[in-house]
Amino acid sequence: MNSQIRHRNYSRHAGTSTSPNQPQRKRAEETGSNETTCSYWVRSSFSQLRFLRSVLSVDPEAARIVEYAIGWAPFGGADCEELIVAFGVDRRRFLEKLDEALQPRRADRHQAAWLKRTLLNALMSAWRAGPKTQDGTGSTPSAPRHHLIEG
Repeated sequence: MNSQIRHRNYSRHAGTSTSPNQPQRKRAEETGSNETTCSYWVRSSFSQLRFLRSVLSVDPEAARIVEYAIGWAPFGGADCEELIVAFGVDRRRFLEKLDEALQPRRADRHQAAWLKRTLLNALMSAWRAGPKTQDGTGSTPSAPRHHLIEG
């Protein structure tokens, strides 16, 4: 019986986020089969960030930026208003800060440097901030890359 109550309470609150730095989540029935893949990618990315923090490869401010970017990645990134409130910058400047946060350092071990590059590429793709195409528009993939390793 307790599990039924917990499931009912969870179902009632599914789709909301209590953290001001995380986007409001869609209900499971609205997201379809991509939710499992997407949630795996998000968990995996947070795990990779924890690894980078544990080997002192990212400082606390950089980790805050990367954490925010991971949380918003499944939604194509945050809009300008969200970024102004959270960081006081526009989208272009936030993406520059994200790029700076995940640039490999000289002191990084090979695994940490590779992980930073891989995570940055996936986040830029998810935030639709990929390299410019010949017609001058940015690439716009529909979902983050899912080839990242668990850290």
